[in-house]
Amino acid sequence: MDKKKNKKVYKITKKILLILLTILLIAMSIPRKLNLKDGGTVVYDAFLYKLINWNKLNPPGPNITGREFHIFPTNFHSIEYYLDPMPPHVMISNNDKSISVLANIGTYTWKDKVEGKERNIIADSVHPIKMEYKDVINVKAMDRLYFENEDLKIEKVEIYKEDNETKWNVDFIIDNNEKSITLPVLDFYNYILVITAKSEQGTVYYSIKINVMIY
Repeated sequence: MDKKKNKKVYKITKKILLILLTILLIAMSIPRKLNLKDGGTVVYDAFLYKLINWNKLNPPGPNITGREFHIFPTNFHSIEYYLDPMPPHVMISNNDKSISVLANIGTYTWKDKVEGKERNIIADSVHPIKMEYKDVINVKAMDRLYFENEDLKIEKVEIYKEDNETKWNVDFIIDNNEKSITLPVLDFYNYILVITAKSEQGTVYYSIKINVMIY
């Protein structure tokens, strides 16, 4: 009789525990919806997971978009932790600074520190002449281009014709005090300039398209 009673108690206890566990799992799976004031990112944050629908403003570049899903126990970090380290966008201005274009970000190595943890990333890109360039800067020989970022140091400048992956051997005058690049004498053509810039956080290859005009 006692064995039957104990067996019955065990079954009841097991059912109660399963019900409680189910309720607990449901409770831990119900997320809080967070609308971030960063351009439109929405976060669904639960004890067991974090779902991030990115739509983060990233001026002057395009918004950071995409979806990420992180499960326990990797879901307790700040939002900044889930963003890959990325170099800054840079605007390049023409000789009189009347026109500025957004430089393309090519290959880079970059690092930062979030929540006390140092993070590093290496990102490769296609060859600069294969990139899409929405804007072109019209220039003439000996014009200056201004690199609008005080934290990055210009290391070198390379040039390609827009339809040829062979690098041209020409010299540029780099002035890091004024953050300027003086162009050499070039034939009338469209070219791709690749600017190597460095800081303590890493190295970035920026590129723009220029159109050498005859005035």
